[in-house]
Amino acid sequence: YPLRRQRQMCIRDSSKGTHVGTVSYTYDGSFLHLTYETFEGFGLLEAHVYAGAEELPTNAPGLFGNTQEPLEPTSMLNFTIPVEADPLYVAAHAVVVGTDCEPEEDPPAEETEQ
Repeated sequence: YPLRRQRQMCIRDSSKGTHVGTVSYTYDGSFLHLTYETFEGFGLLEAHVYAGAEELPTNAPGLFGNTQEPLEPTSMLNFTIPVEADPLYVAAHAVVVGTDCEPEEDPPAEETEQ
């Protein structure tokens, strides 16, 4: 699945945003194996995964139950989550930084004569 970075938290359309990597997973009936991988020039600062038998119980990624926060940005994070569910519901969220994430500078103040 595409991993997209969205500057605005209110964007819910998964086709929008900058394509910065992938999220892939396999499920063997007992464990969910999920991998985040970013493209060159991007890095993961934190990642959150929900896996369960119920639909997502919260929209707060920090409460998904499975979190990794590497000390430095990394291009890959792996999760192995014990879960038995049919159907299995999965939600993945990450904080991504990249070369195009430089803070935007404020435009120079216009000078006015007084």
